[in-house]
Order: sequence, then C-alpha cells, then structure tokens
Amino acid sequence: MTSDWTEGYVVDVGYEAGFQRLLAPSLIDLVLAVRGVRPVLHGRPFTYLELGCGQGFTTNLLAAANPHGQFRGVDFNPGHMVAARELAQAAGIGNATFSADSFAEFLEADTPGFDMIGLHGVWSWISEENRRLVVDIVARKLKLGGVLYMSYNCLPGWAAMIPLRRLVAEQGRALPGPTPARARRMREMFARLGELDARYLQANPAAAARLADLRRRSVPYLAHEYLNRDWHADTFADVMRDLGPARLSWVGSARLSDHAGELSQRAEDYLGSIEDTVFRETARDVLVNQAFRHDVFVRGPLPLSEAARKETLATTRLTLAAPPPEAEGPGKAILDALASGPQPLDRLLEQSDLAALLTLVAQGAVLPAEEADAGRRAATDRFNAVVLDRALDLDDPPALASPVLGSGVALSRLERVFLLGRRRGVADLGQFAWDQLSAIAPALAEERPFEALGGTRDSLAARAQAFTTVWLPALERLGVG
Repeated sequence: MTSDWTEGYVVDVGYEAGFQRLLAPSLIDLVLAVRGVRPVLHGRPFTYLELGCGQGFTTNLLAAANPHGQFRGVDFNPGHMVAARELAQAAGIGNATFSADSFAEFLEADTPGFDMIGLHGVWSWISEENRRLVVDIVARKLKLGGVLYMSYNCLPGWAAMIPLRRLVAEQGRALPGPTPARARRMREMFARLGELDARYLQANPAAAARLADLRRRSVPYLAHEYLNRDWHADTFADVMRDLGPARLSWVGSARLSDHAGELSQRAEDYLGSIEDTVFRETARDVLVNQAFRHDVFVRGPLPLSEAARKETLATTRLTLAAPPPEAEGPGKAILDALASGPQPLDRLLEQSDLAALLTLVAQGAVLPAEEADAGRRAATDRFNAVVLDRALDLDDPPALASPVLGSGVALSRLERVFLLGRRRGVADLGQFAWDQLSAIAPALAEERPFEALGGTRDSLAARAQAFTTVWLPALERLGVG
C-alpha cells in the first residue's frame, strides 16, 4: 500500500535490478577523452554518487570493480536500499554506502563532494519539484571539474507513443487491486488494443511496435513505467534550460555511436554548420528521431592540449569485452588488433577510423581496459560468487563484475547457470542447467517461458557446448570465468 511519502511513485513493486554499463567510470572517461576533454576519474581515487539507484545493483557492481573509488547510492524506496545493503554486505563491498533519502533529505545531508553523479532514467519519472532538487544537488555536491551522466526520455522519438502511454496509464491507475495485479492486467489491455484496428496505431507504426513489445515486459518494468504519477519526455533544449543553475557544459553522449556518423553526409554537413550546441543537438534529435538520450556534462571542462591528447590516447587501453561479433571493413581491423589483448587507443586509430571504433564501443563489443590488480580481482570475485549463487532467483541480476573492464559483463540467465555449474565443478553443464531450470520453470512461466531459457535437454546440451567454446574463453580473459 502506498502513502503520502511516495509522491505518486510506485513503491510496492521493486524496480528491476538491472546493470547500466553507461554509468561505468571507465566509459565516462573514454567519452571525455574522445570529445577532447580531460578525463575526470582515470588513474586516481574518486567519489561517485548514483541518484535514484533502484536496488543498487549497478552501484555495487561498479564499487566491486573499482575498489579505489568511494560509491554512494541514494533511493527513497527503503525496500530498494535494504536489498542494496544486503548485497554489499554479502559481497564484502566496503566502498559503497546506501541511504533511503528523498532528494530533499539528501540535499541537506552532510556529504563530501562527488567527482561523478549519475542518474539513469530518473529525470523522466519525477515531479517538477524533485527535478529542481536534483539540480540543486548537482549544483551543491558535484565538484568543480566533476561529471554528470543523465539519461532520459526525449522528443521527438517518444512523440508517437505519448497518447497511447497516457491511455494505458489512465486505465492502469483506474484498475482495482495492488500494483502487481494492475500491471498484469495492463498486459491484457495491450493485447486488446492491438486487436481493435485502432486508426492511431495504423497511422503510427512505431507506437504499434512499441505496444507489441510491452506485452513481453516484466511486471516491475510496467509498474514503474506506466503507473507512476509523473512522467516526462523532453527536448535537449528543455533539459539544458532546467540544468542551467548547476552551470554545466555538455560534452557528448555516453552512447558513443551518437558521434559515429549515423546520418547521411548531407545531414552531417547541416549539423556541422550549426555553432550553437543546444540548437545543434535538438536538431540532431529530430534528424534521428531520438527517443532516449545519454548525456554527459562537466562542471568546468578542461580542453586537452595537443600534448595531453596524445598522452591520453596512448594511455587509454581498450579490449574485447565479449566474444567478437562478425565485422567487416574498419571494424574488423580493430577486432583483429584486439585479438592478442588490450591495445592503446592511439594504436587502434592507426588500424581504423574513429567512427568504426565508437560503434564497437556503443555495441559493448569493445570497452576500456583497466589494470586488473589483485585488489580488483579479489573484490570482483567475491561479488560474482554472490551473484552466481542467486542465478536461479526470479529477479536475478543480469551481469557480473570484471576487474579488466572496471565494469560489468551482461549474461543471460542460462549463461549464468552454466557458469555457476562450472564454478561448482560440474562436468555436464547441459544436464546441470536442465535440472536447475526445470525446478523453477513453473515460477518462471508467467514472466519468461521455460522454452525461452533453453527448451529441450538436447538444446541445452548444445548451448552448453557453445558456451564452453565461445563465451567461456572471453569471460576468462575478462577475469569473470
């Protein structure tokens, strides 16, 4: 049951315990370096704050993978913070703290300044008053030279979905019963709407595709996306205006392929002719029909001199972050160069062009490499042991920590079960997965059919073999296997 302190936000269903890799300090510093700005976090101790951190999984994982940093997670839902603290305690993470503060309470809390503040999606789900409080927190607690990462729903990509979202949200709020039951009923509404030959859906195929996708979404996702009181989609110009009091400079997108020339040359030439940053980015969103932005801001960015730029490119190393994908042309040259191990950024740029490299980074195929010292390896191994022991939980976390990346590696439930079996010394991973998943299949049926996790005993055996030959070498290389 909700009460006044919720401010219209869903609290009786915990949000999904996902991992957001764009919040990784190593990736944020790569964004700064690529954009010609001095990195903020690389090679020294740092302080890190995640506002609206949900169940704290990302904060905990990043703390394990970066033991030289001090991490703070804040979320006003007490249930989220209990889960975050329990994971930190179980994994022996001593450099992450969590507090169940509202934004107003955290603004007045006595805390050190932070080198980085991150908000994933939170901006789109909070009231105007809480948005002002977020800006005040950034203005008061982000250090000079510090970096803000903020992702949010944006226009025009969300425009076609707004009327449909409003319809679904209104009907969802009108339904009786607790939040989980209402979210399940909403899935029935999605199916019903798809059968009514709605002219709006016929005129807006993007909205129709989104509606079909929502029928497969989890109850926590639907509850938090559609049953919260507040929801926004903004233009980049709106966000820059709102962040004005924090005196930030926009540096670039954490989704680096946004800088990789995805537009036609004529469109790129047009954008290149626009000097004003706010106008240019707002225009870019129209040209690509952007629906979600991943913005990186710095309070007082320092441009890299030519000498500093060369040093940064020489000391920033990248590595394969997964089994290499199929690639041709410039991308293949990069993957071939990384096959023997991590390489400096400047050497990779000799093999290929920047656009191809940024595309591979955005795909998660290539990521920054850190020094995987004994401290990192010990911390990530403790964290991964706890996460793998929970691989059969219904809301199991979807990533493991890598000491090589200083970040996480996303794995499916089935891949985590295979890895769990390997750590337990199981010889037949296919049979192990069959036994474990069969035991929880009835509970999984509503959210994800058993067949989607592996299906038959024979198919599980084939997938176990593929995991052993393809994924396992990559995980071992990243310090996860």
